[in-house]
Amino acid sequence: MAVERNVPPTVNVYAVESGDRLVLVDAGWDDSSLISLRSGLDAIGAALSDVEGLVLTHGHPDHAGLAAAVQEETGCWVGLHPLEKRWFETIVHGDPDRLSTELGAPREVTEAARKDGGSFHPLPAPSITELLDGEFVHLHGARRLETLWTPGHSAGHLCFFDASSGALFTGDHLLPGLRPRLYDNGAQETVNGYFASLRRTCSLDARVILPGHGRPSTQSGELHGEVWRHYHDKRDRVLAAVPTEPEGLTAWEIAQSLAARRRGRSLVADIRACHEVEVFLRHLKAGREVVASGRPTRWLRSH
Repeated sequence: MAVERNVPPTVNVYAVESGDRLVLVDAGWDDSSLISLRSGLDAIGAALSDVEGLVLTHGHPDHAGLAAAVQEETGCWVGLHPLEKRWFETIVHGDPDRLSTELGAPREVTEAARKDGGSFHPLPAPSITELLDGEFVHLHGARRLETLWTPGHSAGHLCFFDASSGALFTGDHLLPGLRPRLYDNGAQETVNGYFASLRRTCSLDARVILPGHGRPSTQSGELHGEVWRHYHDKRDRVLAAVPTEPEGLTAWEIAQSLAARRRGRSLVADIRACHEVEVFLRHLKAGREVVASGRPTRWLRSH
């Protein structure tokens, strides 16, 4: 079911049979999403009251915003990786000052971000069942969903694999035609973590990829290869944009140079691009290809 949200215009919610009940994969965002969700369930001869469980690929609002409302109406359990619980507990991306003090954005960008809602408020919180890597979500009958921890787009991102059908529910880990941002995962080096996640899901040789946005794909190997090349190319583009002269560039300046040819730019898109550039810069620093100094941080190529 494609339920409404903002950009992209829909998020995919999947209804998995569990006997005569359903387990949903992701939920949608808000009231407009709920209308679409009800309509989609009705189209398959079901209703929200048939839902006994909800597994969330990650805590971003377009996937998890409806979790509490669905639980309140149905009494279903809600499963999520513990690293994603922060989306229900605090304001995420809630330090617009860091754009200037650490990343080097102009002060007017920080002020605009503060007014434009550059952070997300905590989502309505359901009662959460923690799902850890390698656990199984057992459905009524012989089917089960294997939980796969796939950090990269989000620290606690999960994919779910149904070995009986070969279906892999990928959330925002793997999207045909779209390339999600990679965000700082805190304890783990994000880029290497994401490449490890790709290797893991590629090794499953899934018969069908069921993504969080866009159409399903039966070309798992080809899609994994395209995504792998995209992020390796992005890594190389970020490195090429890092100067060798003594004064260096900030993450904001590097991101702006890379975004100069991008269409449809917006404040939010520029801020997210800057955060992702910082992720790649940290990756390059870990590999000793760049060095960092000062405040805001300025980046130079290693000699």
